[in-house]
Amino acid sequence: MTAPSQVGYHDVLRVWREADTIPEIEHAWLFDHLMPVGGDPGGPTCEGRTLLSALAAQTRRLRLGLLVTSNRFRPPAMLAKIAATVDIVSGGRLDFGIGAGSRPGHPLARREYEAHGLPFHDSPSAKRSTPASRTSSSDCQRPTPPLSHSGSSTSS
Repeated sequence: MTAPSQVGYHDVLRVWREADTIPEIEHAWLFDHLMPVGGDPGGPTCEGRTLLSALAAQTRRLRLGLLVTSNRFRPPAMLAKIAATVDIVSGGRLDFGIGAGSRPGHPLARREYEAHGLPFHDSPSAKRSTPASRTSSSDCQRPTPPLSHSGSSTSS
């Protein structure tokens, strides 16, 4: 997993391009946070899905995804369309992980949601809001990219 914060795009791109040439490395992942979760809290952080698409266009072999897409950051229809676009750009290499996001009691998670004016629900509520349908899929992986779901923690 490559943390898309506290580092520039070209450094992440260099690592992913190198990983793409090493057959033993089969997957490359980013995380889905809007602010740094480590290091300087005011430091740079790239938006995960946008960065994933840029890196997908610059690699050829690696399966790729986010650990784990928060279903609380983007409306479901928009998230489905973004994922379909990343799957197209990657030539069908997207693995789609979705979940509730961070643990409710984690102070950095609360800071992240509050800073962006997002509601912070407990994990069971967020899990219930995960879209059941997987619409807007690309033609690359039918019926959809591989899907994993997480977020079974309880509210503290």
